[in-house]
Amino acid sequence: FVVLKKKLKEMIDEVDHKTLLPTKSEDVHLTVTDESVEAICDGKRYVFPRMDVTLLDIPTTTAEEMSRMMAERMARELTFPPNVKSVSIGLDEERGQTAWYTKVL
Repeated sequence: FVVLKKKLKEMIDEVDHKTLLPTKSEDVHLTVTDESVEAICDGKRYVFPRMDVTLLDIPTTTAEEMSRMMAERMARELTFPPNVKSVSIGLDEERGQTAWYTKVL
C-alpha cells in the first residue's frame, strides 16, 4: 500500500497546479522550448512558462482520458501481487461528476 500511495502522490504532484496540455490533440498545436510552451487553438495563441505546464500524452485533458492515462501508468510502473486483477482510478471534474477507468492487469 505504501508503494501505491507514493506513486499516486507522484502522479498527482506532476499535474497539480499546472496548466495541462494534450500532446495528441488535433485541435491544439503546441510549440515547446526550454523556456515556454506555445499553444494555438481556434485561432488563439497562448504562451505559458515551461515550468508551469505538464504535457500529457493524450488527445484531450478530460477526466476520462486522464483517469485512463493514470490507470495505465500505474499498471505499467508498479508490480502488483498475483491476487490484484485490475487497477481503477476515478477523477472528479466536479462534485458528483467522476470519470472511472479500470485497467485489467
